[in-house]
Amino acid sequence: MKRMEMVLAGLVMFLVSPLAAQVTIPDPLPAFEFTYSPTNPTIQDEVSLQVSCLWPNDCPPDSMDVSVDGTAVVISLLLPGAIDGNEPNCSPVRSAYGINVSVGPLAVGSYSVAVRVVSFTDATDTTNVGSFTVGIPAGGGPGVPAGVGPGACVVILQDWADLSLRAGQAGMVVCCDSEDCSGRLLVSWFLNTAGVGTSDDCDDTTPRAMPPASATWVDPSRVALGISFDECGVLGLNDEGCYTLDTDEGLTYLLVAESWLPDFLGEDADFDVGDRVRVQGLINIRRPTDAFFACTERDGDIFNPVITPCAPAGGNGNEGTTPCPNDNMTIGFGTNGIRVFRDPDCPAETHAFSGCVNTIVQTSFRAKLSLRITPFANVGGTWTGVITPEVIPAGETTMTVCITATDLNLAAIPAGQDTQVATVSILGVLEPE
Repeated sequence: MKRMEMVLAGLVMFLVSPLAAQVTIPDPLPAFEFTYSPTNPTIQDEVSLQVSCLWPNDCPPDSMDVSVDGTAVVISLLLPGAIDGNEPNCSPVRSAYGINVSVGPLAVGSYSVAVRVVSFTDATDTTNVGSFTVGIPAGGGPGVPAGVGPGACVVILQDWADLSLRAGQAGMVVCCDSEDCSGRLLVSWFLNTAGVGTSDDCDDTTPRAMPPASATWVDPSRVALGISFDECGVLGLNDEGCYTLDTDEGLTYLLVAESWLPDFLGEDADFDVGDRVRVQGLINIRRPTDAFFACTERDGDIFNPVITPCAPAGGNGNEGTTPCPNDNMTIGFGTNGIRVFRDPDCPAETHAFSGCVNTIVQTSFRAKLSLRITPFANVGGTWTGVITPEVIPAGETTMTVCITATDLNLAAIPAGQDTQVATVSILGVLEPE
């Protein structure tokens, strides 16, 4: 069993010492590091901003606020007591600090990111820490899935009687009548000879050649068009009785499966609600304004869904294995912190990491314990931790620390390598009898 001597007495003595310092804004401020993701955000993305530094004492900001004014993003780091004036005492022990905040979706443009530090009585000027640029997705635009644009293959999802094109007819987008392809599309339909559009209709200088009389202009707000869809998520059933797919990105898609899908669900079937599955099909560019749908619109409708298990197998657990059996989290204190080993055979999809450690604590007083977990800025995630027992008597006590992390940025954690992803500290305060 790992043994750790934790001098909690010194901590509590410091809290009542007349030499202790109240929370003040460091001067100079620490050097902030700034990263963001995704690397090339678009108007369809939330942008995750990560700011980290080495704080000069053990009272780093404990909350924050973010504002967007035009193209200026300002992150206010609020020191303990900044809101209510209830300031703790601090010791000059440097501590790792990092925050992760999301903004957006944002309009096209270049955005500056600045940080300011706020205490109960004072605030700094803003300090610029970096910038990022928001663009238009390749061929996409507001309400238009990425990938819609010249060269994209589209499929008619419902019969189009005006031009004698039936559901399932596919074609190639030749050009758009708007920069973000959110308006009409000129589509050259495969093996079609009844088209009325020509390449001369495209308002740009790109040379084009296409089969004669194959193209027509299509407005996706009036004619249902779909593009290829292939994602993993959790199969669901909403209050309207509609089947859904909830993806790792937090999007919800409706499965246009009419009456056949219930025949393939249930305890004795291959799939059931709650299973993690892979869905392949056609996602509509947008819902036509005069089309009837029994289900309230979400992030898209998936037509002709084909459902298979998402590797690694999950959902109902029939395989008897965990999704990533070789994932591992180890918990240390001091310089070791929290380390993870990501299973190289596990796909880079969001999943949870967890771990526990037993340790021996020595204290001369009854203490209430808590955890401070600080993930590295490029890793982020949501962290929870439990100490058992939470209150310990004076003397030597064996305790268990268990930590779980979700929504980590797996791109920042090399598969097959033991990587530190966070720091963890145990804090103790005097607990009266």
